[in-house]
Amino acid sequence: MGVTCIIAESINGLFFRNCANYGVFALECPGISKFIEEGDEIEVEFGQFTVRNKRTGEILQGTRFPEMVLEVMEAGGIYPMMEAKDLLEDPNPETA
Repeated sequence: MGVTCIIAESINGLFFRNCANYGVFALECPGISKFIEEGDEIEVEFGQFTVRNKRTGEILQGTRFPEMVLEVMEAGGIYPMMEAKDLLEDPNPETA
């Protein structure tokens, strides 16, 4: 669907973990609903956990989370990360 980032006032733990597992950056950012208006463009700095409103130039700090979770999100999800680290066993060994 092309969704790469979800920003919300608060995020349930289960939903957050599902986002991480599927490689979707989910940022809990208190105050975001008053920070932007319809039609505004925003820019997210993933490493800093910040959101910048391009119209106003203001920056809002999101809630940081563990580096390990960011690593999973940046890898595209838990399975791509595990594949990249060669942690998954080939389900069809005869094709290898």
